[in-house]
Amino acid sequence: MDVPHTRQFVFGPAPYAARSDWVTVRVGQLWLSHCPSLCVHRSVNVNGEDVMLLGVPIQCADGATPEQELARMSVDTMKRLTDTWSNRWAVISGSRIATDAGALLAVFYPSDTHEHFYASSSQRLLGQLFPGCDENVRGSAFAPATPQRGVFALLPGQWLDVATGTVEEIREPLFDQVPGSIEDLREEYAALLRNCFKRIHQREQKTLFISLSGGADSRRNVAAASSAGVPFEAFTFRKRYWDASDADLQLPTRIGRLLGFPVHTVDARVDPPSSVERRDIYMQHTAFRALDIPGELYYYYIRDMWKGYNSAQIDGQAYEMTSHYYHKKVEPFAGADAMLAWCFSSTALSRAASKRYLSAAAGGSMVDLRDFVCLLANNAVCAQMNQAMDMWAVLYTPANCRRMYSLSQSAPVEQRTDKRFLISVTELLQPSLASLPTNPPDALPKRMIQNARKLIQVARKGGIAGLRTVARRKLLTK
Repeated sequence: MDVPHTRQFVFGPAPYAARSDWVTVRVGQLWLSHCPSLCVHRSVNVNGEDVMLLGVPIQCADGATPEQELARMSVDTMKRLTDTWSNRWAVISGSRIATDAGALLAVFYPSDTHEHFYASSSQRLLGQLFPGCDENVRGSAFAPATPQRGVFALLPGQWLDVATGTVEEIREPLFDQVPGSIEDLREEYAALLRNCFKRIHQREQKTLFISLSGGADSRRNVAAASSAGVPFEAFTFRKRYWDASDADLQLPTRIGRLLGFPVHTVDARVDPPSSVERRDIYMQHTAFRALDIPGELYYYYIRDMWKGYNSAQIDGQAYEMTSHYYHKKVEPFAGADAMLAWCFSSTALSRAASKRYLSAAAGGSMVDLRDFVCLLANNAVCAQMNQAMDMWAVLYTPANCRRMYSLSQSAPVEQRTDKRFLISVTELLQPSLASLPTNPPDALPKRMIQNARKLIQVARKGGIAGLRTVARRKLLTK
């Protein structure tokens, strides 16, 4: 099976070329093996250590580029130097590796002790090195746990020493509490986002392609691109599993008409050509499970539909990483134990690792443990979904920036509820978008007909038990 392992890497005590075209370089006493499509820059820092920069960080503020800062990079300086870096990236300093602000360039490692230790951006490649560790056992839970039995995910702010197989916990809160008025926070966030799009365009030197839906987050990207004055077009996926209203599905086109840019539709609702081999290759690349279809795995046939579009893709998913959603749904947690007991289905080892992380990461702009739910529950899954997009495009996630996370979390609680702060950033960047709704429902008669059809389908498939499950979910989300 010809699995591409596009933009993936392995870091450990010996070379490991997943494919014949992989590049292998010595890093101190260790080896970095990577796909040639993964951007890699190298330098030596002031401590005499080899320093490697993986991925494509985007500097959102004025000053030196990430590549220029590499010689000053170390465990002690990373947080300060990378505060305004956006997108997906990882840094190797000597034998240690760390990842970006949201851990969206995944770094996975075996959760059990082994004589020889490796880290990789791919659970599947770890499974080749440590047979059985990538066995799928459940859905996602709080990181560092992953859906794989023997694989942990490196969390934002952590350093993993691959020479010793130990994780160095963070030394201070994950994000900063930024002083200033709500207007100051909003203006700085908008300026960083605007600059990010300018830098992405400078790098790509072509029209940008932005993922756009009817939600609040993706339109922030088109607002920033419009405000930055860079050429861009948008695309929207129609997905078979997407439960969206017709009014919602029409919003991307309305936004395009309002701001004057083309919107393309990639229709994934039709049945794809039957190809078990293509699906299996996709699953080996991303480590998704067969039962994820038709969810995330719908991507496995999107790749061919993407041909003819741009080789770069801009995504808005990272805005969800510090969502304020759970403040409305859950009472405050008394402590880390209460948070982990609330929604966790993993081992004592991973629960202990989560607790250690939370004890150090909480503070700054994230003093309420509910602030961490989306971050820790989503990052490993988002990293896998990003690997899917790696198969056909260079992926940019502008909102995955530590300073932007700090700014959005520093807004007062009432400003963060229902994404008000981030929506206000969108409207600052492009005031005309304030006139359009977010995820609008269809008219009541149409909704009643649609809901009745869904209940009939549930009753046919699951009987009374299925209807009880639907009722229970409705109660839990009230």
